[in-house]
Amino acid sequence: MNVFIDTNVLVDVVAMRDPFFDDSYRVFSRCAKGGEHRVLVSDLSICTMVYLVRKQLNRSQLRTMLDNLQKHLSIVPIGPRAIADAIANFAEDFEDEVQYRAALAAGADIIVTRDKPGFVNAAIPVMSPTELLRSI
Repeated sequence: MNVFIDTNVLVDVVAMRDPFFDDSYRVFSRCAKGGEHRVLVSDLSICTMVYLVRKQLNRSQLRTMLDNLQKHLSIVPIGPRAIADAIANFAEDFEDEVQYRAALAAGADIIVTRDKPGFVNAAIPVMSPTELLRSI
């Protein structure tokens, strides 16, 4: 199963945000390390995450964390098609629409996010980390 991780879940793990860290980390742990699931994260999510945690981690810590993420995740491009599709289907939250379009282009079977309302019209299942953990 191809599991697309939204930015908020990625940041929950890297920034160890309470009360979300435990379930978000367990999603990564089960999906990325178990081998039966492919974990997808957009390049936009990586950039946004680094921007958000840059004051919590020094450059060496950021580099180590990014190296580790690359080993366990498939980083998928946003690309011009996802942007064009997001513009054509302009939603209330443009960034969520861009993430959704990237997930579809990458062959995601499910999106994991804490912002389910941002994906209300998704053609693939959208679950919170807690919901995904209950289903796998």
